[in-house]
Amino acid sequence: MIAGTIILSLYVGCAIAAVQILLFLIARFYRRMTGECTRPGLFLVSAALLLAGDLIYVSQAPQLAGNTVADVFLLAGGAVLVGSGYPLLRAMTRGS
Repeated sequence: MIAGTIILSLYVGCAIAAVQILLFLIARFYRRMTGECTRPGLFLVSAALLLAGDLIYVSQAPQLAGNTVADVFLLAGGAVLVGSGYPLLRAMTRGS
């Protein structure tokens, strides 16, 4: 049971990081093509924070909640993701 939890947690964390790397590449493309500030590096910061929070929870496999440090990493990663997503959304929908 614990091994399944660890594998699933790592799989989900890596999938989320892969999506954020894709967003980084899209933001970098829009920055190069339009010259607008899309802040692509923040997507990598967000991915790193979310992966750090996930790895902390993986290191304490039976416990799925209640780690304050991991929760702060996850909260910061989500906040950075929202903050970096808005300039990209604005750049992508400006032509509409």
